[in-house]
Amino acid sequence: MISTVRYLIVVWFLFSAANVMGFGTLDNTVWVSPAGNNGNDGFTQNTAVKTISAGISIAMTNNISDVKIIAGTYNEVVTLQAGVNLYGGYTLGSLDQNATTNQVIISGVNGATYGSVVGLSIAKETIINGLRINGCLIGGSTGNNIAVYLRNSSGITFQNVEIYGGTAGNGANGSSGNNQTVAAASGSAGTTAQRFSTSCDDSAFSGGSGASGATALQKGYDGGDGGKMDYNCPAFLSSDYDATNGQNGSKNPYFTPASGTSLGGTPCGTGADGDFKDGTVGADGSNASTGGFSAGSYMWIPGTGTDGSNGNPGYGGNGGGGG
Repeated sequence: MISTVRYLIVVWFLFSAANVMGFGTLDNTVWVSPAGNNGNDGFTQNTAVKTISAGISIAMTNNISDVKIIAGTYNEVVTLQAGVNLYGGYTLGSLDQNATTNQVIISGVNGATYGSVVGLSIAKETIINGLRINGCLIGGSTGNNIAVYLRNSSGITFQNVEIYGGTAGNGANGSSGNNQTVAAASGSAGTTAQRFSTSCDDSAFSGGSGASGATALQKGYDGGDGGKMDYNCPAFLSSDYDATNGQNGSKNPYFTPASGTSLGGTPCGTGADGDFKDGTVGADGSNASTGGFSAGSYMWIPGTGTDGSNGNPGYGGNGGGGG
């Protein structure tokens, strides 16, 4: 009796070792390995297929419940099937599972329709065990980043699975800002000097006031004062006819770079008109941030771009020069 038991144990050991090394099937399993070939049958480690998707397909065709995956990174989109379980954490030559040491990573493919791992309408019990799933970009470079997409799939159970959402694509640029519609107000011209003869008189006419604007930046600046009729009166109040030029118009300090003033006119002449500065075009809106925020347990959505800013208002004109 003891010899019979020993014989059975030896036969079981040899049978198990043979299956691990590549002879026959074992435990209703399809094997997947980065070193495999999708032309293999997948029934042993040494005849493993290369992709998880191929392993699931063989399991469906042969009514096999378990797909066991050898450590490595699998850059593919995995579509789950009802009743086909996925187990990661294996290494060649062993049937022991250790998901930490023998890490299996599913990274998906950028441009996928749903995500790296997809489950649609799965009601039958389906176990996903011992995997790491990284997100991939959906639909293109500006899309969301999704690791696992499930819909109407109450039968799926995750065990010892790590799920990582990646960085979403950039959002589109915001629209350009509108031009400022309020025109800049020019400063009024300085008063023209009047020509007449008089005894010593060093008074002058004031320049014209700047036009009003919607804001302080848009107000026109005052024109320069007119020249003095007899600037330097000698003794005994006799005139020496030394009339001065009109004063320069006031300068708008908000011009960047600071603009020159409008020059005053010569005696009996007219000062120059004040100049002005148009408003500027608003800046473009910024791109969306590359990071996203979690929306539930399986989606990653990027931020949105901001609107462009309004244009700056025009600046008020410099004052005209005095005559």
